[in-house]
Amino acid sequence: MVHTKKDETIRAMVGRLLDKRGLKYTSFDVFKIDQPEKPLDLSANCSILAYTEVRIEPRVLFRLVSFKSPAAVQDSRFIHF
Repeated sequence: MVHTKKDETIRAMVGRLLDKRGLKYTSFDVFKIDQPEKPLDLSANCSILAYTEVRIEPRVLFRLVSFKSPAAVQDSRFIHF
């Protein structure tokens, strides 16, 4: 059971709960147990979760970066992204 604040978002409430438990998730998804295929909108008011069991899953974020090697720059057949 989690106490909520007035007009608190799901993101803020879960973030507060994770901090309290010492978990450092930079990004996460929240799923209702009875709807495991659809993540909840984290900007929604947390009051929609009243008497609802949820599952929190950490997300892994990464950024794709393209680097050109000196040899590739000289090769005219190199395909640039």
